[in-house]
Amino acid sequence: MSVRCVLHIHRWNGCRCLDCGKVRDKKHTWDGCTCLICHVTRDSDHMWETRVISRREELDKSAGYGFRRWEVVVLEYTCKKCGKREQHEGDVERD
Repeated sequence: MSVRCVLHIHRWNGCRCLDCGKVRDKKHTWDGCTCLICHVTRDSDHMWETRVISRREELDKSAGYGFRRWEVVVLEYTCKKCGKREQHEGDVERD
């Protein structure tokens, strides 16, 4: 480790010190959700891929005028860059 780094006088290349490799949470070089220099991820600018995990039908009796049929769909989103995964459930009215 350089004397400069011991004295906390780093030479920064964006978010990483050129001498000791220390990373700071400033001046990242973002490529979508991932920093190109230190590979840290942020929770924005993901490149989501979507796939359907499950489907099921439900009947809604509270409509007051009969039944409504709903298709409940569970979707999984996976970021192509960092691999983060999320699941969301939604429903679609059926005829």
